[in-house]
Amino acid sequence: MVFVDKRRCAALGAAVLAGLTLAACSSSGGTASGDGRSATASAVRGASSAPPAPTSAPSASARAAGTPTGDPCAVLTNGQVTAELDASDTLLAEGASKSTSWGCTWGSRTAYVALEWLDDSRFALATAEGSDRKVEPVPGIGENAVLTSFREDGRHPELVFTVQGRHYSLEAVADRRAVGAVNAPKEAAAEKILAAVAATRL
Repeated sequence: MVFVDKRRCAALGAAVLAGLTLAACSSSGGTASGDGRSATASAVRGASSAPPAPTSAPSASARAAGTPTGDPCAVLTNGQVTAELDASDTLLAEGASKSTSWGCTWGSRTAYVALEWLDDSRFALATAEGSDRKVEPVPGIGENAVLTSFREDGRHPELVFTVQGRHYSLEAVADRRAVGAVNAPKEAAAEKILAAVAATRL
């Protein structure tokens, strides 16, 4: 994307206009001396000789825009997700997600871990603090990692983080049958460890 410095363009336009005015005055017997075309060319040369306006370096998001590539299920292993969630049954990678652009779920009958890419709008929604959701910074995981959960009791934690301009979420559910906050501390702890591992591989 090219950024245009409007003030610089205005200055250039003024310089050209001034040169044209000098040319007009000279050819009609005004006070300006010398050839009008020379005055115009000189004005244009003077304006164009100014150093170009600095351009901003592309942001991390611009450099890494778009859906991630590669196999999402290769980011973590079955053994890692099973061990960190302390699951009784082995969690197995179920293959690339069919419901999202890029993601993988490791699951069993009772538990699962899901890693998913978020576009900018979903990232903003996932990290927005509200009356029922709290957002807590988590240092040491990618860029600007946060843990979101229900404000009331911490249930349904979700770790959201950024790596090279791309946003990801990682969710761990220790027991699909438990809808309260009883497993929230275990789930949040597993999410932090697994997200830290994933961030080094994304």
